[in-house]
Amino acid sequence: MAMTQQEAIDQLVPELNARINIPGIWSEEAEAEKIRYGLELIMPSIPPIAYEFMVSAADGLTDTEIEKFAEIALTGAVRTAMSPLPQMVQVFVGSQLRAFLAPLVRIVFEYAQVGANLGLEQPDGD
Repeated sequence: MAMTQQEAIDQLVPELNARINIPGIWSEEAEAEKIRYGLELIMPSIPPIAYEFMVSAADGLTDTEIEKFAEIALTGAVRTAMSPLPQMVQVFVGSQLRAFLAPLVRIVFEYAQVGANLGLEQPDGD
């Protein structure tokens, strides 16, 4: 059964609250309320298929999760790329396109793996 929007929010709030700390401004409970409010604003614009991914990725992805979500993303990417092509062409290029995109999708998902860093954090002293 697919995860509901409310289930995703309920699981994301404590995970994000543990990572976001604004000392002296809000209590932990108030921070959680602000996070919940923000998620309730953005979640309606996110496809339901992404909820489980968001919850899993909040604390990093395991190898098993990477395999699962990369396959979903790869299938969607291939469908999107082939959709404007005639059916006859799709038959010939489908497997080649999949082979080309698979390593790219895998690399993107590996950045979300536990302990990975996209390099978006500022180094100390900057």
